[in-house]
Amino acid sequence: AKISAVLQGVFILWLLFFGPVYWLFYTMIVIGVLETIEEISLIYMYPHWVKDVKGIFWALKDDRRSGKRKTTKENGV
Repeated sequence: AKISAVLQGVFILWLLFFGPVYWLFYTMIVIGVLETIEEISLIYMYPHWVKDVKGIFWALKDDRRSGKRKTTKENGV
């Protein structure tokens, strides 16, 4: 999401100061669509709301995705 936001900002500033650059526009659109697809897939990967998920790579390794929650004794708390 950060790369997409930075790329959109760069494109908007470049457009306002120097004029349109089409390859930058298309790159911004492709990165934005890929980021949106990742976000939607993360929503469907978890059966319930989970915070602090970095991306698909980390979600695949995450134990919270299986729905098995650890008890406080297993967490060591």
